[in-house]
Amino acid sequence: MARQCREAWAGTSPNGIVERLRKAAVEVFMWPAFYWALAAVFWIRLVVLTAVTPRRPDTEGMWEGAHAYLTDPAHMYDAAAAYLARTHVIAPPGTLDAFVSPPPVAILAIPIALLPKQIGVQVWTAIDGAAILASLVLLFVLLAPRHRLATPVFWLIAAYFPPLFADLAAGQRGALRR
Repeated sequence: MARQCREAWAGTSPNGIVERLRKAAVEVFMWPAFYWALAAVFWIRLVVLTAVTPRRPDTEGMWEGAHAYLTDPAHMYDAAAAYLARTHVIAPPGTLDAFVSPPPVAILAIPIALLPKQIGVQVWTAIDGAAILASLVLLFVLLAPRHRLATPVFWLIAAYFPPLFADLAAGQRGALRR
């Protein structure tokens, strides 16, 4: 009796269960909602992890360089030169000791250097995130996907892409440069 029930449910053989599971999986993987849900999970992860990141060394270094450019431009490289002379390596990012970028980088960061450091760093992160999102929209429009799964899969891949999170977490000025 039990064998008859199993065969009736699974078709005619144990392979019938596998075949039904395969068909169910194919059906689920063809749902755009499945990919939209995955994309939403990864975008939420990206936003939450970016928000709770305690430091953004690249942005902090840019703020320091722009602040030095505004307050004492003739000596904006003194700290980096002293650190380099002392250790023979460029300092880890986040301080004026590490600012070895050209003056246009400092000029680019002047708007955030006018704000208190912690607020300026967060504002730059928001600007960076908006720029990344705008470029993803432009890329999406350029690709103009036609398949019904292409749109959710594009946004899923964009949200999962590790350098995207690294860019926002560090507050990089050059977007995906590493």
